[in-house]
Amino acid sequence: MPNPAMGTFARASVPPAPMRSTSLPAAALALLLPVPGNAAPKKTPHFPHDASPSPKHPKVPTHRPTPKPAKKPTFDPPHRPQPQVPQIDPSKVYTPPVPIKGDLSCRRGDADCNPCTADVRGQFAKMRRGESRWKDKPWRFEWGREYAPDSITPYEAFDDDSDVSNAFGVGGGHPQAFVRTNVGPAWYAGTHSQKEAGRPGTVFVIDQSRSGRKRLVALHRTKTQHPNGLHVLGQFLLFAERPSSRNPDELRVIDLRRRTSSQDITHLVPEAAGDSRAFKQFGGGLGTAKLSDGSYLLISTVPGDRKTRDSQGRRQHRFHQFYNMRGDLSDPSDLRIRFLDAQRFTPNRAVPQKYEFSENLSLVTECRTADIYAVHSSGDGEALDGLEGKGYWRLSKLVRVDGNPRLDPVDVFEIGQSAQRCHMRSAASVGVAPNGKLEFLCHQYRKDPDPSAVNPFGGNISGKDHWNFRAGGVRD
Repeated sequence: MPNPAMGTFARASVPPAPMRSTSLPAAALALLLPVPGNAAPKKTPHFPHDASPSPKHPKVPTHRPTPKPAKKPTFDPPHRPQPQVPQIDPSKVYTPPVPIKGDLSCRRGDADCNPCTADVRGQFAKMRRGESRWKDKPWRFEWGREYAPDSITPYEAFDDDSDVSNAFGVGGGHPQAFVRTNVGPAWYAGTHSQKEAGRPGTVFVIDQSRSGRKRLVALHRTKTQHPNGLHVLGQFLLFAERPSSRNPDELRVIDLRRRTSSQDITHLVPEAAGDSRAFKQFGGGLGTAKLSDGSYLLISTVPGDRKTRDSQGRRQHRFHQFYNMRGDLSDPSDLRIRFLDAQRFTPNRAVPQKYEFSENLSLVTECRTADIYAVHSSGDGEALDGLEGKGYWRLSKLVRVDGNPRLDPVDVFEIGQSAQRCHMRSAASVGVAPNGKLEFLCHQYRKDPDPSAVNPFGGNISGKDHWNFRAGGVRD
């Protein structure tokens, strides 16, 4: 039966014109794609000998043997070319910037973040105006007792007899950091340095009983005699150290839930290759905070002291260095640390140049706004002023400038510095207390079990002794 779609040519053996549809009948494909080596059969038109083809009817093409096409023919119209695969320039791939807002879901006791506090600037301003309350607090230990997990005695960790300045209470070994933790009853911790050969640098952990008595429970040996600033992130203590001048800097983590167990959770800190601002030791403190995207911000300040000079003898500028961390803090193979940028300390009308120094750095997240603030601490460090002088707290806000993180100084205030109970030059920090408010901590500078006629800061040889520190906050 004739096919209506073929019109009057259905009865003639005339191949139809190629259709736009790709679903051609098998017979038509056979005509368009002849088998190589065999000529297609010649078709004879069915017209009378004395008649010429009607102009309405095209000539029947004569097929000749042709080579096999190199490519499969396409049936797309000429005005619809095949789409091309886009070429991507790897140097122009967009990388979302690291957020500068903190994680507001954190609660005290969470594994990897710190609770927030309200109105950071307001609390800081009240402390500057003297609307504060300070308390002196001791924590106790025994000089000859070996403490877990490394069987170190406080005598080995805290005493420093060989230094000549020890006779005047200014020995080379002293606390480097002191912080409040989030994991009770181990509510306080710190680092202590040494210079005398054979004596270890340490991280000390302090438990507090329900009655409020505080006692040493752990002394962790560090890989260097001079561990630096210490910061808390959830259940972890984080600090930096460089085992030797040949080693890269390391970020060390101690899990406070296993505070009396030996542990070595170490993450190598990458250097910014080819950058003159490349990473230097965390001499001016470090701070960490959990960010809104679940990663972590790490900020260091280097160098911290007043004596560090460059190769030309000029005093080195103070830099803030920013890193982003992703992964598991407790797994050395999983945490990834990426250098973001560095910023030179920039004074302004609120914070003059004389407050550029930093020995410790704390990061605090503000509730509701999720803004992150940094608090640097330092104090007088020359001659007797280093023992009984002035210290200060410097407040900065984390902002973004030209896509890079920056610390913008916003406020500063001074307090008295004392070697016997509050030494800002060595160990001071800011955190969030259990009452949800900012807590300012500063620690005693020196401890010596061997009293001396010329050493007014000497301790005792009874076997038991204590350190002192001060805790301050906004007055209710």
